[in-house]
Amino acid sequence: MNINTTYLLTGAAGFLGINICTQLIKRGEHIRAFVLKGDPARKYLPAEVEVFEGDLCSAKDCEAFFLSLIHISE
Repeated sequence: MNINTTYLLTGAAGFLGINICTQLIKRGEHIRAFVLKGDPARKYLPAEVEVFEGDLCSAKDCEAFFLSLIHISE
């Protein structure tokens, strides 16, 4: 059985988040980043990172983030 792991990362466009993303990408991991809409620091994320734009304070955005993740895995 092949289990694919996806790392969910909030604050991915911040200083620590970008460094964590870079290290995980170097290990060959899949990352899904929750990034604030319009965050200009998004451009610093590695191209391999799957970006989801939203606001963690928004229940609607959080629901969409997790529902789309479930849809991808099916």
